[in-house]
Amino acid sequence: MGVARSWRTQKSRYRLTGSKCTKCGALYFPINIVCIKCTSLDLEEFQFSGKAKLIEWTRVDEAAKGFEHLVPYYFGIVELEEGVRISTQIVDVVDENILQPGLQLQMTFRKLGEGTEEGIINYGLKAEPVDW
Repeated sequence: MGVARSWRTQKSRYRLTGSKCTKCGALYFPINIVCIKCTSLDLEEFQFSGKAKLIEWTRVDEAAKGFEHLVPYYFGIVELEEGVRISTQIVDVVDENILQPGLQLQMTFRKLGEGTEEGIINYGLKAEPVDW
């Protein structure tokens, strides 16, 4: 990810900030500028809580170039407490058997990777299991 794109998406990637339609209440992550449900342009920033639950997951044993050192790792669809679903890496999994639909998760700030050409380190959100 280049420096310009990294700068534009930092609120979503760093703080779990999305948007909320002031007309119909629809929530979006990452930030959206048009409401897909009612086509309103009147959206405001919305801060998600970071609490989530696991919907589906998979184990990745063959990673894309640059991510080989992470193998094996887990990737899944999680539903934020507010109802929005996102895809994310699931970290700190000690025992794969805990990965079941409904597992309580918390979004956490972690290193995503290093830009080889630009020399920047990209950070963002991943999900980790929690014991509420």
